[in-house]
Amino acid sequence: QDVTQKVLINNELTQSRNNLRALMEAVTESLILIDCDGKVLAINKTTLSRLGIPEEKILNTNIFEYLPPDVA
Repeated sequence: QDVTQKVLINNELTQSRNNLRALMEAVTESLILIDCDGKVLAINKTTLSRLGIPEEKILNTNIFEYLPPDVA
């Protein structure tokens, strides 16, 4: 039963992540999910296109490294 519960929780977490990704990609504006320290947790394709930075390079970094000083 403990294994079954872990599988169910893992499935729910996966579904939640998929829902978040779908929502982020449905938005036509730039969208960045950051933590309270500015660490990039998720970013949509619109933002990546505007910044010209690959997702692999920007995830888990501080967003303020990529924004102009007057915006940051």
